[in-house]
Amino acid sequence: MADHRHDHSGWPPVPVLPYLDAMATTAFWTALGFRVSDGSPDGTPYLLAVREGAELHFRSLPEVKPWGLREMTVVDPAGTLVRLAESA
Repeated sequence: MADHRHDHSGWPPVPVLPYLDAMATTAFWTALGFRVSDGSPDGTPYLLAVREGAELHFRSLPEVKPWGLREMTVVDPAGTLVRLAESA
């Protein structure tokens, strides 16, 4: 297997993090010197924070499902899908 730790020919990984409040997240990262923009094609903000080559993406936290739960799923390093839920 090839060692890609020093291969800079590809795109760098960009973390996609959840936010609770788009305006508060924008204010926080802007205060840290990031330029924050909304890259969403629809009404739910998808935030892009960029500073000196570093880039972070932020998406809305779990959506409220019709059955009244706020849900999200994550995949752990072993590939196990974990669904998290709370009352909305």
